[in-house]
Amino acid sequence: MPIKAVVCIKCGYNTMIGRRMQTIKVGSGDDGPVGHGAVAQDLLDKAAKVIDDDAAEEVKKTKEGMPWWVYLIGLAILIGCATAMLMFRSEKEPPKDGKRGSVEPGSRRAARYAGCIAAVHMHGRA
Repeated sequence: MPIKAVVCIKCGYNTMIGRRMQTIKVGSGDDGPVGHGAVAQDLLDKAAKVIDDDAAEEVKKTKEGMPWWVYLIGLAILIGCATAMLMFRSEKEPPKDGKRGSVEPGSRRAARYAGCIAAVHMHGRA
């Protein structure tokens, strides 16, 4: 162990606290990488597992929910209803007095009432 070293990398002795620390061996033994190589390999294995899990989740997301043809049927029904409403709209009966105007009979009453109110305000009888 070098003089300025704090921890022995073989036995785990810490010179700062004066006792041996608990160590964890990383690596797969003689046939695999050891030390930092083993840690890097473990991280790469975890990353590969996460990538595979994410790919499986993405496939599961696309298979959930309503299929596309349900939306297509809904759109066709909506367009069919709109077309039917436009084709079979009821024609208004012509007025009995023969006049053609854009103001409906109920609206005439409201317009007359609004005119009366305006006339009262103009003459100062408010």
